[in-house]
Amino acid sequence: MELRALDRPADADAVIDLAWRACRPHPQWVPYYLRADRRRLLRGEYAFFRNRGVRWRGFGLSDRDGRLAATATAYVDPPLQRHVGRAVGFVGQYEALPGVDPGPVLQAAHEWLAGEGVTEVWAPVNCPAQTELGGMLTEGGDRTAPFFSHWTPPHYAEVWEPAGYRPIQRFHNYVVDTTAPDLRDRLADHRRRGEANGVRIRFLEKREFDRGLRVLAELYNATFDRHWGHGPMAVEEFVELTSALRDIAEPRMAAFAECDGEVVGFRIGFPQYEPVFRMLDGDLPWHKYPRLPLAMRRVREGISLIVGVREKARGRSIAPALSAAVYEEMLRRGYPRVVHTAIFDDNVNSRRQVGKLGGVRDQGWTVFGRDL
Repeated sequence: MELRALDRPADADAVIDLAWRACRPHPQWVPYYLRADRRRLLRGEYAFFRNRGVRWRGFGLSDRDGRLAATATAYVDPPLQRHVGRAVGFVGQYEALPGVDPGPVLQAAHEWLAGEGVTEVWAPVNCPAQTELGGMLTEGGDRTAPFFSHWTPPHYAEVWEPAGYRPIQRFHNYVVDTTAPDLRDRLADHRRRGEANGVRIRFLEKREFDRGLRVLAELYNATFDRHWGHGPMAVEEFVELTSALRDIAEPRMAAFAECDGEVVGFRIGFPQYEPVFRMLDGDLPWHKYPRLPLAMRRVREGISLIVGVREKARGRSIAPALSAAVYEEMLRRGYPRVVHTAIFDDNVNSRRQVGKLGGVRDQGWTVFGRDL
């Protein structure tokens, strides 16, 4: 195996090809992205990378035919370092074939990060961490992960501790059974409590989608400021990274809460688009368009992606009222369950909120860390 830096024009496509070769044999895997979008991300073609001065270096192991067998990218995000007050770097975009020792790739990434002044590494964490998150699936890998969650082969989680890492953060999805006989009464109670506290719910309007994204970006910065691994990002950067969601957003599943004329909270949900992305398989050429309606009819569940409430407005039943509003549309569609994604184990408030809906802990992911 030859170790080299990934600095060739075709390397982004080679990384994507490796992901397909490593994961495609597993029926649980669904690529929840298009190859074109992933290519832009790997090449750092978003303003997020330019404006923040993000530095990165990819490394790969190539076989005798020159095809990648293992790869990882080291990242340094200076604004995030300043926000968390630590000289932390990331190792992300990890892919590897089974039976391949990724040690040389990880060692090269560590040496590069050390040369950039990094003293602590989190992995696997992709960049931007605010939208890409990371982690390896360590619980429930026998099942497909839902939309916006990342399924990884079992051997992906086995490389970190031998490389000197230890678990530093865990998060889980939670499943709510929407057929529970008392759920509708609980949702109605949540709406009433919110209204009694002066909470007004409004939904995203597609004709004002860009404006809605900007409001969401401002709320994200305000409500996730102290969450692990998160840090503020410019509104325009957030909009550029998430604008592709326009095509799949459902207005009645994106709710904003207002109190005294100010937007103070949000909850964003989606249909569980697994059948759609399984059919797309990373590409949307013209000949797949006729198959989209059939794939959409196979959508049978919903997901709750993210919720946030400004600190000064907490304690007014805003998050439960937002849940009730989004759940109304999911119940109207007859979804028998809703998956709340990526709730950190140390986020007591979010765990309490999903518990009020009857949420049960499901698949889990682990983020690893080590000192350099």
